[in-house]
Amino acid sequence: MRYNGYIVSFLLLFVFCLVPGCMKEDYSDCPEDNFTLHFIYPAEGSKDVFSAYIRTVSVYLFREDFLLHSIRELDKPALEEFQGITMTLDPGVYHVLCWGNIENEGTVRVHGTSWEEFSIVQGESFWPEPLYYAPAVELPHEREEYSFFTVTIPERESVETTIPFRDISRTVKIVVTGFSDTDGEDYLPPLITVTNLPRGNDFYLNHTNERITYQKNGSPYEQDELTSGVLFYTPWFFVDPGMDIVLYRQSNGSHVCTVNIREVLEEEGYDPGAMEPIEIHIGFINGQVVVTIPGWSNPGGYTPEL
Repeated sequence: MRYNGYIVSFLLLFVFCLVPGCMKEDYSDCPEDNFTLHFIYPAEGSKDVFSAYIRTVSVYLFREDFLLHSIRELDKPALEEFQGITMTLDPGVYHVLCWGNIENEGTVRVHGTSWEEFSIVQGESFWPEPLYYAPAVELPHEREEYSFFTVTIPERESVETTIPFRDISRTVKIVVTGFSDTDGEDYLPPLITVTNLPRGNDFYLNHTNERITYQKNGSPYEQDELTSGVLFYTPWFFVDPGMDIVLYRQSNGSHVCTVNIREVLEEEGYDPGAMEPIEIHIGFINGQVVVTIPGWSNPGGYTPEL
């Protein structure tokens, strides 16, 4: 009887070894490319315009305990071939976060290997183009809210899903009218700066503590010599009251005026999340500076001190 029991046990073990599947210590039988992630950027209503705005994608994959698993970089040719990514992962829980265009416009700062030690920082004097973030979240949000996509990879199945991107920058258009400055012969537009802006964001979409000044010379606007404008792509600035628009003369570097962005938004009754881009007009009229946001409630505008 004991001999028969050994035979039965041996046969059961043999059959069990023949069954295909993913064992806890050996995932060689797991399906390849068992995680597929598709990217979309539904910026214009429900229309996907991903390919028109996002040229590179950096995929950050974290384990269940938020320690870094891997980083995957996708360039424009790869995204044109497949607007997404496929990966072969061991079974388990993962957190996924993606950034678009940081290969061109920003720098990833890493102080360790955990989620909380990653941030995107600004490397130039202004953002040349917007950055993009996935998964899309409503901004502003509470600081303790997590912003990531969590996926569970089972042992014998594949997972396929779509992750939406959103812009993590605001387009700020500053238009200056009636400003007069020359080099003795030609008109010089003002030097326009926006000061005390966040240098970047951490992976929770909180602003980093560092500050930076964005600076550009005005350029002709609507073919009018005395009207000039600039475009800044800034981090989501309206949660911070300390940012100013400062105008200087190019001819001698003298200060012209300072406009506090928060005061303008409050005076104009402006909802920062309601319009893209944010357009601020600074007009020099009869020795005064009048600041307005076209289309909003206060027809008289806001008048800062010179």
